[in-house]
Amino acid sequence: MIAVVAAEHQAGVAQDWRTQVEALVPIVLWYEARSGGAVHNAIGQGWERIDLLLTDHAGALQRTCDGTRCLIDHAGLYDRLAAHRDWPGPDRARVAFLIDEFLRVLGLLPVVLGRREYLAARAGLEMQRMALFQLLSETVERADKGGMLAWSRRLPPDQFALLERLPQTDLSEASLIAAYRAVATAFLPRARALAARWGIAWPTAFEAATRAHLRRSLSVEVDASD
Repeated sequence: MIAVVAAEHQAGVAQDWRTQVEALVPIVLWYEARSGGAVHNAIGQGWERIDLLLTDHAGALQRTCDGTRCLIDHAGLYDRLAAHRDWPGPDRARVAFLIDEFLRVLGLLPVVLGRREYLAARAGLEMQRMALFQLLSETVERADKGGMLAWSRRLPPDQFALLERLPQTDLSEASLIAAYRAVATAFLPRARALAARWGIAWPTAFEAATRAHLRRSLSVEVDASD
């Protein structure tokens, strides 16, 4: 939920809010953060969950009608919201970071396997899967892409199916290598296509060095396309 509160009153309202929630259910977690306002996350003893964002008028007016349901609006703010917000375009810096980080983690595979740190290798694999999800998310041309608990609603069916098809892995070296290759085969062609479409410089030398490193260390070739 969103509550529109002047900045100087937000601390007091937050305390009152916690008191009201605790009167309904014992709180086992109370977490506060800042993301476009003061966010208060509460989890009750039965894992009831309620989130409250405190923001001022200016912050509230950054929202859109299609992303907000009006419950109580004495100040008439909802009628002043834009109907929707157009997609601002790709975050090129974000995509460039994802590409570099993907190659960096891929290049660390021989290190962790050489040390027999198979748990670390599997943790790195999950980072690669998340990088693919984040890359696919960048192609979703919506300003509000939804929360992190709704992947299937964020991505189109073919992209979600791609994530579902990625192989699972045990802690054997062969299984880990196969899983890394599968993710890289899905990620790199798509990342290269996005870089070309959006004018992002491709790290040609870094990719070549990483491929050579994998070939030399593990005799592994990463497919150029899926």
